[in-house]
Amino acid sequence: MKRWVVGRNRSGGCASNRGSTGRMLSGRRLWVGAFVAWLFVPAVPLTAQAPGPDPGPDRAPGGPGWGAVPAELLESARASEFWLPLGSVVLPGLGQYTHGALLAGAGHTAAAGFGFWLGTRGDPQVDLPRRWQDQMASQGWHLAATSGFVSAWDSFRRTVEGGRSGGRYAFYRPDEGLGDLLTAPADPDFLGRWTTWLSLAQSALVAGYVIADRDESREYEPFRRHDPVYVSSLSLNAAVGEEAAFRGWLLPLMTEKLGGRFWLANTLQALIFGSLHPDAGPYALIIGAWGGYAGWQTRRNEWSLREAVFQHFWHNVLAGTATLLTDERAVVSLVSLRVPAP
Repeated sequence: MKRWVVGRNRSGGCASNRGSTGRMLSGRRLWVGAFVAWLFVPAVPLTAQAPGPDPGPDRAPGGPGWGAVPAELLESARASEFWLPLGSVVLPGLGQYTHGALLAGAGHTAAAGFGFWLGTRGDPQVDLPRRWQDQMASQGWHLAATSGFVSAWDSFRRTVEGGRSGGRYAFYRPDEGLGDLLTAPADPDFLGRWTTWLSLAQSALVAGYVIADRDESREYEPFRRHDPVYVSSLSLNAAVGEEAAFRGWLLPLMTEKLGGRFWLANTLQALIFGSLHPDAGPYALIIGAWGGYAGWQTRRNEWSLREAVFQHFWHNVLAGTATLLTDERAVVSLVSLRVPAP
């Protein structure tokens, strides 16, 4: 869910694509996971192999290394800059387990599992959830998706740090962790940057456009006490997860693969970012353009994601709040039929 997307809801008022990307990506995990499993799992000999050359004492049945993943295969997996992070999107924690960071992997896996469980506590398919239970279900699916995105970003960073050789990724030396991203929206220092104010101005225009559609002659759903919690938590999920995945993983990956052609890499990641918001319609172009802007300032900030997370979060808060304030109450009409007596 990059940025709440302006649209029209079932009652005619302004609505938002408040969670389509999170649910869409969760659904696409099925075929992505199947492809990764087809590509990677059959190559991992977790059981005894067919008879062949003498494997040596460490690989003989019953030996200390029997049944374990071969060291060369494990090293190859650890060196994967794309497939291992992609696998981490599907199975949060995979990259961390492969790199030997078991505690970090367990954290990603547990967060995703909790998100999936939470997603079953209500109806996340509601167009614009206003009940607390449905909001928690929506938040759960987003938490599961965010866990995969953050796991992929962390896996990529571990791969790069463990395999710097021959000048590869010489441009990419970020020094921040998940805690730095989670606290970025509360950092007032970003308000002293013109790049932040430019993004906030665009966010204010979007929120103003939504609010302008409000008609006092209509009835709207009340803004309940749990709505700010929902908007804030969902905004933080989207800001951290999507910035980690697109500007923290795909952008430096494509920059390296394209021979340092940053502008080409940035354009590609922005196009991918915008295309993953199909419900936005024409507004997807604006979302993609903002993704390119976020990529530019990420490189400008020496590959730090914190300013982009700050802007992403506050855009979602502003536009999301405006959307809830213009959610029209459903009108139920009762029709009385008179049946003539026989």
